Amino acid sequence: MDFARVIPARPQAWGAWIVTALVAAGLAASGVVGPAEALSTKTRKERDKGGQTSKRSETNDKGSKGGTGKEGGGTDDAAALEPVPPAVEPVPIVLKLSSDKALYQPGDRLSIRVEADKPCNLTLISIEATGRATVLFPNDIEQDNALLAATPLTVPASDAGYVLKLTEPGVESVLAICTAKARRPFGIGHDYEHQRFTVLGAWADFEANAAKREADHMSRIAEENRKRSRKRHSLLPQISDPPPGEREPEGRALMLLAVEAPLTSTTARGP
Repeated sequence: MDFARVIPARPQAWGAWIVTALVAAGLAASGVVGPAEALSTKTRKERDKGGQTSKRSETNDKGSKGGTGKEGGGTDDAAALEPVPPAVEPVPIVLKLSSDKALYQPGDRLSIRVEADKPCNLTLISIEATGRATVLFPNDIEQDNALLAATPLTVPASDAGYVLKLTEPGVESVLAICTAKARRPFGIGHDYEHQRFTVLGAWADFEANAAKREADHMSRIAEENRKRSRKRHSLLPQISDPPPGEREPEGRALMLLAVEAPLTSTTARGP
């Protein structure tokens, strides 16, 4: 997919072809607590016999009093064995993803329409047939990726000043990820001073190395904040770009774009 910095033509009518696939977000969690075991204390038979108590029985009796339970002055075992309630599963964000055409020709412009049932922060990733992945949105020109609930968003915007073009025949994928609080998905860090559209490289490699990419991005932010904290940079605000939380709600949708090969002209011949 190519990115051209020109004013796009009037958006075309939306096509009827919509491919959406929701991936429920979040991690499964449950609490498992085994049954409480019966607690026992030493009997005091020796002390009860004949009203006499030997030194050995007194020692055992003191040991019994020093055990667990309220009588022994220890911890409350009943409270310690209370079951822990399971963590509440986050409700996934439902995304709808569509394009302006059902079929494209090489060189056609692409317009994407996204809608969510809850407010979230949108990221659109193009995955070409070769596996090369690039973040389409947000980008250096459109950095605000907030998506309001039940409010469709068109990418690019009609007045964005750039267009998206499909260049190669085949099937290209567009992955939409919308996070509830974080501005970006895990592993994706933008550096608009060097890339107007964030290049992820091979999608399979990105997924395998997302943790390293996340660590590298946070290191760059920490270094930049150190520079800004110096006297000559004191007027610049500190950068904050945390990744999604462990149980942060998320929504995903996948759309396939079919780009047919250009037709070749042939000369009809008679018998």
